[in-house]
Amino acid sequence: MSQLLINDEWLWSRGGAGLPRLIEFWEGLRVGVLKAHKWLVHRMQARWKSLKAPSLSLMFAKQHERAHLDANCEEWTFSWWDEDQAIAGYTSYRLLGQSDAWYCWGLWRPDAPLLHITEFEIPRRSDPMIAKASALWAEYTCDSPFEQWSLGNETYAVELEDPQDALGLAYGNAVPIASDLEWYANGEIEFIVDGYQQSGVLLGAIETLGGTIEISEIRAARTHRWTAEATLPPAMSGKVVAHLGPRLPFKFPTGDVLDLVLTVDGWVTQ
Repeated sequence: MSQLLINDEWLWSRGGAGLPRLIEFWEGLRVGVLKAHKWLVHRMQARWKSLKAPSLSLMFAKQHERAHLDANCEEWTFSWWDEDQAIAGYTSYRLLGQSDAWYCWGLWRPDAPLLHITEFEIPRRSDPMIAKASALWAEYTCDSPFEQWSLGNETYAVELEDPQDALGLAYGNAVPIASDLEWYANGEIEFIVDGYQQSGVLLGAIETLGGTIEISEIRAARTHRWTAEATLPPAMSGKVVAHLGPRLPFKFPTGDVLDLVLTVDGWVTQ
């Protein structure tokens, strides 16, 4: 720590009567700085001791949230559900090679047609997190790494009375929708094969012809995976053998199927 040198003769020449007060001022300042330093050290030590282990989110490089230029296949998924099964949804965005992308989105509600969106011919843009195709705009925005994402779209969804139709030609009534959803983390990342997953909550609004669907903080989860291989297996974990509840299936150009069914703990594969 540097020292401040004061010439006594100069001080007296500037007014000797004020010297005691000046010395008192500098001494008070020195004591104040020492107290502030001790407080800061205490806060840092307390913060470190409060962590049982270093945060995975802090240890993991923030750039891993975004697209990896060297990946041949990369995918982000977000799922959300109400524990009372009043509403549930899922969306995924997959980058393939260096030129194409796939987008899926679905919304389930009781006593309402399934809203279903798939687009498998999306040309890659300079910002790979923006998907634009015929009558489709969608965007995944990382607002804060490992803490917050924004999910938006403006497009047409197909109304499906029977979820099984999603595995066929998926013909139905096309309706315009626009969604503005926010995902917030409430847990640390957990490493899985080829990437990581994280629990959180989702809220926002979905505009439909029938009015606005308001979502106020329901359970949610997300995954992010990437690989040098040509494809990735389904991200959803857990399986049920027989299920008669809410269902949200998707069929991909490769012939692969993601058949999601809803449980109290979220979507799982059937």
